[in-house]
Amino acid sequence: MTKLRTGRTLAAAAVLMASLAGCGGSSGHTFVSDGQPTPGPVSTRPVNSFEIYLFASAEGNPLFADVYGLTLSPFHVERLTSGKRISTMDANAEHLVVAAADSDVGDRLGYVSDGGAITDIPGLGRPEAFTPKFAANGDLVFSDVTRNGSGQVVDSRSFRFDLGTHRKTLLMQAKDIGGAIPLSDGRFAYLNGHGQLLIEKGHATVKTIRIPDTTQQLMAHNQLAALEQVGQGSNFGDKPTDTVLLDLKTGRQHTVPGWQPICWNPDGTKLLVRRTSDNTDSELALLDPNHPDATPAPLGRIPHLMIYRGAWVARH
Repeated sequence: MTKLRTGRTLAAAAVLMASLAGCGGSSGHTFVSDGQPTPGPVSTRPVNSFEIYLFASAEGNPLFADVYGLTLSPFHVERLTSGKRISTMDANAEHLVVAAADSDVGDRLGYVSDGGAITDIPGLGRPEAFTPKFAANGDLVFSDVTRNGSGQVVDSRSFRFDLGTHRKTLLMQAKDIGGAIPLSDGRFAYLNGHGQLLIEKGHATVKTIRIPDTTQQLMAHNQLAALEQVGQGSNFGDKPTDTVLLDLKTGRQHTVPGWQPICWNPDGTKLLVRRTSDNTDSELALLDPNHPDATPAPLGRIPHLMIYRGAWVARH
């Protein structure tokens, strides 16, 4: 049990460091378990049949979260896992990957299969690791930690794993560095513990951008990133405050108050965002980064579900 708790603490820390989605649903919208995600049956649809995947909690606790699938037309949500205690996730057209504390060894990576089971990643197994992200070329990027003989964390490490050749490559090893966020041009972005965003190529830092100290997650698409901002002293999963749009080329930042970033759409032209009035229901909308001061276009409301992040998958 001690090791499991330690793993969940580390997973929460990884979420805070690394990660790096309006108003009122219509009567035609359907929701998990008729608007009550708890307990909510696990979907019988294939896992890879959804447009958007949401890491969310019906209990309002990010350490007891599961993954939900969302379709936009019609606006409909279904629960894909149950009781897996997922801390981070990502998806592409083929796979939904999560870090889950469904064992006694802390958070472990795995694929979500139809019916909500978590299975080994071929060639990698289920390592104790955090913050999985799919790179543009299909590689899986993830992080873990280095411990000393007493079990204390002394470093964090980020790896790239080729799903075809099963080759694992070390990207970064440093203390107080969050997990790697792959950019579309082959570079990687990292948040450190000093209010900085580092952009790396190879093993060299090519740019450092000062960002607000209250940044809790980062998601990037091409040269544009979205940062989630919270109030001083807030915890991960608290009521959304602001989204900061960050131009990775110029460093220019623009704050969009009252909305939490969830994920970019596949071509990076819209940002799925969330807001809430009571920290339980989630109102989803689309923010146009070219017109950040305009009110985001409403998509629908999901009652009794707190959404933390997501992945929007291109379907051809």
